[in-house]
Amino acid sequence: MALKPGVLGWAKFCEEKPPRCRFALRRFWDKRKGFALYVGLNPSRAGAQNDDMTVTKGMGFARVWGLGGTIHVNAFPFITPYPHQLKNCTQAEIERNDRWILKLAERAEVVVLAWGAFPKFKDRFLEVARMLAPFHPVCVGFTKDGFPHHISRIGYNTKRESWKFGEWAMLDVTSEPLPADWDESPKGCYSPHPGSRAICQLPVDGHELHKRKHANGQELECWRDKKGA
Repeated sequence: MALKPGVLGWAKFCEEKPPRCRFALRRFWDKRKGFALYVGLNPSRAGAQNDDMTVTKGMGFARVWGLGGTIHVNAFPFITPYPHQLKNCTQAEIERNDRWILKLAERAEVVVLAWGAFPKFKDRFLEVARMLAPFHPVCVGFTKDGFPHHISRIGYNTKRESWKFGEWAMLDVTSEPLPADWDESPKGCYSPHPGSRAICQLPVDGHELHKRKHANGQELECWRDKKGA
């Protein structure tokens, strides 16, 4: 779809023709205001002069937040509608992509993690989250598994929430032994520090409460399956 009146576009692709990778996609309508940097999974075929649903939704959120533009980057720069093809992305392309992400994050008014629920790419997401931690990234709500929502699938009234690296890192830490005074009451999963929220929704039946620590040393309580550590 064509750009809306009053919106200007810019895109950075790799030099190959047709391009394999897109490193950044910008939309702006008021240069006096800041922009939102969205970090997704991988690029669509949207370019400097053509939008898609994700780009349009990103502009909508930015307008709600009083901003004047958006930039879309991704954990993987490889252009494809099929996530299983992301294995074709080379390390050199990912490294170049990371340089673009950092360069643009330094200029953004807000950094929004928005890659959706793709557990098989968790390790790559962890790398990106670590890289962006100094910029205090947020997300527009969480999926039931704790992944940041993809912006195209949620309403403009969804609240922006802080995304702490410690909470993301919990998905890949090693469980500690059950404490002697562990509590059997169903609590789901939560961080005990102020302002945190549940990001892990495990079923109560067949689970036990245990404690484990984030990479930053913060203690967490979470349900786990009784059959496995």
